[in-house]
Amino acid sequence: MNTMKKRLTGLAAGAMLAGLAAGGAALTAAPAEAAEVPGATSYRDCNYTWEEPMLRRGSSGLAVRQAQCQLNAAMYNTYLAEDGLFGPATDAAVRKFQRCMGLVADIGPNTWRELNYWWVNGPRWCG
Repeated sequence: MNTMKKRLTGLAAGAMLAGLAAGGAALTAAPAEAAEVPGATSYRDCNYTWEEPMLRRGSSGLAVRQAQCQLNAAMYNTYLAEDGLFGPATDAAVRKFQRCMGLVADIGPNTWRELNYWWVNGPRWCG
């Protein structure tokens, strides 16, 4: 099994176990390494960065693009421009996702954990 598949399998399993056993405690952030997702078939290729910093409205850069890509993949009917700018549209999508998951308004460890899980395991309806 290649390194990326191991990481994605670990993220999915870790997110489920953390949610069940620790009541949503944050997982340790993934190592900061840029990597492509080879042979991706069950999830959308979001390969801007593996960094998962704290993000909020006004943030910019590759981590915002990664979050935008994962939001597009994690929720049905989400069509964010993956421009790396955390503006009003990204803010609205983040808030919608977080309401659905019961999380707070910035993108921190808990939101990254849920984004990683739903990016790998398919989109979710969030109203």
